[in-house]
Amino acid sequence: MLVIKERLLNEIEKLDENEMFFAYDVISNINIHKNNLSKKRKYNHESIRNILNKTNKNLSDEIIEMREDRI
Repeated sequence: MLVIKERLLNEIEKLDENEMFFAYDVISNINIHKNNLSKKRKYNHESIRNILNKTNKNLSDEIIEMREDRI
């Protein structure tokens, strides 16, 4: 990982001003996208957790029961 970081830093040093702004914009968009995904995952995890807490059975028992219905 350190090698990749060094290569990126070397490439960044070679960029002119316009290319530097473009690279910064790309990295910012990656971070924004990553943050949005983590927020969605947290929400989905909480909603799934709430749904599972409402069931009376064990999740594995329910999965087995659903599979038996298809067979």
